[in-house]
Amino acid sequence: MMDYGCYTDTFRGSLIPREDWDALGLRAQALFRWLADRYTLTPLEPQAETMAICALAEYLLRQEPLGLVQKTLGEVSLRYENRPGLIRGALLTIAPYFRVYRGVGA
Repeated sequence: MMDYGCYTDTFRGSLIPREDWDALGLRAQALFRWLADRYTLTPLEPQAETMAICALAEYLLRQEPLGLVQKTLGEVSLRYENRPGLIRGALLTIAPYFRVYRGVGA
């Protein structure tokens, strides 16, 4: 995982307090990996991944939690955050660092 120094020194971020970085950094990294699995991401600069993850961490900090949704069918239960537009906003957040291409399904 990226350390807080990377956020403050490379990205020049200041919105996220040090004590919140570990949780937000992990969530941002997971979101970035999720996007990379579903989209073709072409870096526009050498530090693109680092910059995008830091930007996503700030993006996640600014999101208002709309609460958790839990759905159950029999013994299977699914719990997730209900945030409409989260992915679209995440794609716009990484756009300065990556060319994003969705591609065509097989």
